Amino acid sequence: MYRLLIEEGIQKDSVKKYGYKKLKNGTELFVIKDSEKPDKWFHALYGALSEEEILEFESSTNTAFPPAYKEFLKEYNGIRIFENNIIIYGRNVLRKGMTREEQIFQPLDLKLEQKYLNGLPEEFFYFGQSDEKFIYVISSENEHILEIDIKKNQFTNQWTSIYEWLKQKITEFAVYEH
Repeated sequence: MYRLLIEEGIQKDSVKKYGYKKLKNGTELFVIKDSEKPDKWFHALYGALSEEEILEFESSTNTAFPPAYKEFLKEYNGIRIFENNIIIYGRNVLRKGMTREEQIFQPLDLKLEQKYLNGLPEEFFYFGQSDEKFIYVISSENEHILEIDIKKNQFTNQWTSIYEWLKQKITEFAVYEH
């Protein structure tokens, strides 16, 4: 469900000519931004987590993940697209034998990001951000997505699902970038 939306939104097949790399752990990197700095990629899609890995991840954070977020993790262990304008957190997965690139190119870790957020009511699950201007939370009541302006500390927008939020954000940024 999310995979098709994201891959079409970033124009996966057509942007590969501007730089593409797929790592052994499933991470895909698109559009090199600076040939002098090989860590500057415009899009990063992190390989999916298994059902078992999702359960371990949930347990390690002591948080019950919303069903929509769990479904997302089955397709991607986080994303950073449109040069960090759309970020969904995942889990850093470091394993013995990983290459240096696999260690470096990891999603922003949900567990670490949760620590930075103070004062958010318990009924909200913090799962992403947009270029340090907004954070995104899921309401446990109805799984609606709420956008919070970081500087003003107020809700600014709402969507009925992660899919609808992601669809609008991808459309919004794709217009400016392609």
